[in-house]
Amino acid sequence: MKKPSHTGEGSGFLPAIVITLFVTGYLITAYLTLDDDPRRLPELVGFVTLVLLAGELFKCYQSRSSAMPILTTDPPATEDEAPPLKDIHVLLYLVGLAVGIYLVGFYIAVPVYLIAAITSLGNQPLRTAVWVSVPASLGIYVVFELMLEFRLFHGVFFS
Repeated sequence: MKKPSHTGEGSGFLPAIVITLFVTGYLITAYLTLDDDPRRLPELVGFVTLVLLAGELFKCYQSRSSAMPILTTDPPATEDEAPPLKDIHVLLYLVGLAVGIYLVGFYIAVPVYLIAAITSLGNQPLRTAVWVSVPASLGIYVVFELMLEFRLFHGVFFS
């Protein structure tokens, strides 16, 4: 007998709460262990993330209160819809990003990751992936190198 699964808009509470707790711990750690200047970046990232998570929690609350979850007993129709396989695929891309950042740095790894993820996971054409990755990479450079004067890691091959 198959166990019914809940699929609905309000099912994002647990991940949002776990991430909120993680970001709160991150902010507390940054506040207790860093001086004022090095603390600017973790605070900026942490507070922006908390604002986005507050919006996500509000959306989950609104959708949960307005609709009941749908009970299904059917397995996913295709392999693309199978959550564990898709989660593993996404996780492998993130591991590749982390290894890429370590080896060649942010400025090479992030555009390569974005192009690979957008074309493979997002099923978008290469042109779209390039149009997204170039401004994102330039934005990373402007924010970190120019505005915050924070030198991002250039990788073990280029350091």
